[in-house]
Amino acid sequence: MGVFAKRNSLQKIGQIGGAILLIIFTSPILSNLALKKLEWTPKGIDEVPLIETAVVLGGMVTFQDFTDQLQLNGNVERIEEAINLYHEKIISTIILSGGSGSVIDPNQKEAKALEAFITKRGVKSKRLLLEVNSRNTFENAVNTSKLLDSLGMADQPIMLITSAFHMNRAVRCFQKQGVNIIPFPVDFKHASFDWSPSWLIPSATAMTTWEIVIREGVGILVYKITGYA
Repeated sequence: MGVFAKRNSLQKIGQIGGAILLIIFTSPILSNLALKKLEWTPKGIDEVPLIETAVVLGGMVTFQDFTDQLQLNGNVERIEEAINLYHEKIISTIILSGGSGSVIDPNQKEAKALEAFITKRGVKSKRLLLEVNSRNTFENAVNTSKLLDSLGMADQPIMLITSAFHMNRAVRCFQKQGVNIIPFPVDFKHASFDWSPSWLIPSATAMTTWEIVIREGVGILVYKITGYA
């Protein structure tokens, strides 16, 4: 608008508006504050009761056609922390919920792809349950609830492990399905403020942070409208 608008008044609005948006979306302070507001409150290990089962939500694997290697993304702390809790005997069973988010290749089952990764790190196969049909958070909750019912575990408290920025939507979905959950957020992405000059310097990283905030915010809104959560 600031470049191509015919009227000078619209050009000025476009130029000023563009400058304001650029300042907001490249500001490390504003993006970090927004992300901190979105993320679930941290929970210390001493605050976690001994629980039989934890469900870990997918979103950690990036499937690539050019390699058979397991490609893990920035959300890998979800499963890493679950493995740590298992070895610390906080939990004894892990349910990994994650199917394929790909329309093109529905056979890319994330939970199945992670099975070897988990067992190689000391989790016994008999203590690992795979739910491989979920394509989104809503289906994570629905399918996990059905699995718990089939195992006679519907009344047991279940630890819910996912990224802190994603926990709000996940909690709503699981509560909607009547699952008795104890949230355990991991993978915190916001930073502690130290008031260094770098907070005042525009950063492309801030735009990546805003992408997480906006995407998750839209997801929460859509799930509310559709009744998923």
